Amino acid sequence: MSKDEYEADCDLEEWALSIAVHTTHRKIQEQRTLNSQQLVQFVSKEQMTAGLEKHMRLHILIQSAISPDTFLRNKEIERYAPVISILTKGGELELERHLIAALEVVCKDTSPKRLPVMLLKLYEDDVLCEEAIVNWWMAGEENSDENDKFTLRCIAHETKASFRAEAEPLN
Repeated sequence: MSKDEYEADCDLEEWALSIAVHTTHRKIQEQRTLNSQQLVQFVSKEQMTAGLEKHMRLHILIQSAISPDTFLRNKEIERYAPVISILTKGGELELERHLIAALEVVCKDTSPKRLPVMLLKLYEDDVLCEEAIVNWWMAGEENSDENDKFTLRCIAHETKASFRAEAEPLN
């Protein structure tokens, strides 16, 4: 696959993701009484319809349901913790790393200080394990390619570094 073909494929994936996020966000706003299982089913349907990999379910949910500006005030992490737990299969490390990558996306345009607060909140709610947080932080410190398999292309290297700098006290 050429570089142009790869970039076109990535752009198509980002477009499909944005549609799935928009549709899921609208569903959440219209039907506030969705239970965890119904929301998991809806997110899964959107992921399959968009032709995205399974771990992208976390990106769809996080980008459509959690805002770095309102997550504390609206208790969004507490509200969606059961759904996130189902999507991470109750603590599968690789899926938890994808969860952190999804949080990076929602925090990329705001202050990097919000990401560590989200990580801590998810940890306190038993949705995110310490090993996933340390693994994420260490991969960034080592400037590892391991981290790039989780982080989306839209996150600049400098942004990743600022997230880790803010999260250092958590480590």
